[in-house]
Amino acid sequence: TRNIYIGQTDPDINSGSRYDLVIDCNGDPAAAEGNTKRLNLGCASSKLGSRDLRKSLGKVHAFVSANLASDPSQSLLVTCESGRDLSVGTVLTILCLFYDENGIIPR
Repeated sequence: TRNIYIGQTDPDINSGSRYDLVIDCNGDPAAAEGNTKRLNLGCASSKLGSRDLRKSLGKVHAFVSANLASDPSQSLLVTCESGRDLSVGTVLTILCLFYDENGIIPR
């Protein structure tokens, strides 16, 4: 795809100025309440976080459906503490659920 990015959680990303949508795997869910362009999953770190992530995949599905289905050109940043763990699993889930083999969301 040309619009999904993976990164390490960074407090400066909270403004959302560089990305249309943000999913923070470790972020506090209460901090993103009311923000339709941000989803904080509240997953723990490392191995404990993978179990939390599995429980949160329904939220990821709903968030991506609500936002990218209406405008697939929006940029989406997915972050976690390391930028190499939960964020990668989340992006793989999004790719499998929403994108075709050409990296496009079919309509």
